Amino acid sequence: MIIRVLIFPLVFVLLSCRIGVGQSGNLVNNPGFEYHTICPDNCCQIDYAAPWFQPLYVASSDFYDTCGHSPVLNSIFAAQMPRTGEGVAGIYFYPMWREYIETELKIPLQNDKCYYAECYVNLNNYSYWATDALGMYFSDTVIVNLGDAINYPVPLYYQPQIRNPLGNIIDDTVGWTKISGTFTAHGGEKYLLIGNFWKIEDCNAHTFSGNNFEVDAYYFIDDVLVMECPDTIAPLEVHNTVFIPNVFSPNKDGQNDDFKIYGENITQLNFAVYNRWGSEVFRTEELNTGWDGRYKNKDCSAGVYFYLAEVTFADGSSVVKKGNVTLIR
Repeated sequence: MIIRVLIFPLVFVLLSCRIGVGQSGNLVNNPGFEYHTICPDNCCQIDYAAPWFQPLYVASSDFYDTCGHSPVLNSIFAAQMPRTGEGVAGIYFYPMWREYIETELKIPLQNDKCYYAECYVNLNNYSYWATDALGMYFSDTVIVNLGDAINYPVPLYYQPQIRNPLGNIIDDTVGWTKISGTFTAHGGEKYLLIGNFWKIEDCNAHTFSGNNFEVDAYYFIDDVLVMECPDTIAPLEVHNTVFIPNVFSPNKDGQNDDFKIYGENITQLNFAVYNRWGSEVFRTEELNTGWDGRYKNKDCSAGVYFYLAEVTFADGSSVVKKGNVTLIR
């Protein structure tokens, strides 16, 4: 267990001045982690990429940089190239161990103004898990959570303005996946955090094994952008989304134990599951209720089942989803 003291960068001394992403109007300082006050030589050194820092007292958010010595990152976990330049951040997203990176924007966001934000992520190829629970949260106050200074960092539960699409599990260890979106600011948002802001039961994930040294879901982060929306982009605050898993395992291990509907902006639901002979084994109209793999208080056998779901959204629109799911025991 690594215990580290949070150090706020009081002076942003640029000892390295390499060119990074360089998008016009970017409100993020050091968006590609190209500038460093000290060349990193170990884990847990995100504060070397000032003004980025770690908001949790007990955590180990990482900063990797070749410092001009090698075209490949020096990492205890992997040797992956940054998307651009020579620097990149790395944090755990899932399951229990959560880390975050935080920075102060150049200027606060303005009330009722549309903003576009994006970042790129890449799954570390030693990760055992891959997840969809990646988001960007904007706050008007600095987020610092001492949590449990002995055991592990307490997850931060917020509603991120930008999130990876629900059900879009990012398991690409070669290419970089863009997380992006627009939102309307309340005004005064001055700090940006990147990480996992959801309870474990609200995260979708699957195992990504086959490695000699398996760790939790660990992602590299690069090229962060926050800017005012171009005239061609309108705010997108409400999203009608539905995600239905194609496999679940009701073995009470806390991972994918229930087969249920996930989504955003859903107000009504009619959801039923049938066995291969067409007999109904489960039905619900409760938004957060899923099938536990049982019928009449008995475990159903492993195999393929079929579902039919009618989903209604807050704007009155609706969609019908049907397909199959595999029950694994």
